[in-house]
Amino acid sequence: MAEMTIRAATAADIDLVYRELQDVILSSPHYGERFKRHEAGRLDKTFCAGFWPWTPGTSC
Repeated sequence: MAEMTIRAATAADIDLVYRELQDVILSSPHYGERFKRHEAGRLDKTFCAGFWPWTPGTSC
């Protein structure tokens, strides 16, 4: 098994960051369904693109 590394995400990773963010929101047991829909709609790809240059890390 290859060793997992962590690197800074790039703009090319926007789809991955967005998909993972949506999964965290929609699968959280701590959020109600109405709030999940609200947050999933609010935190769109434009929001994720706004992370740069404050870049989230990605595991690969």
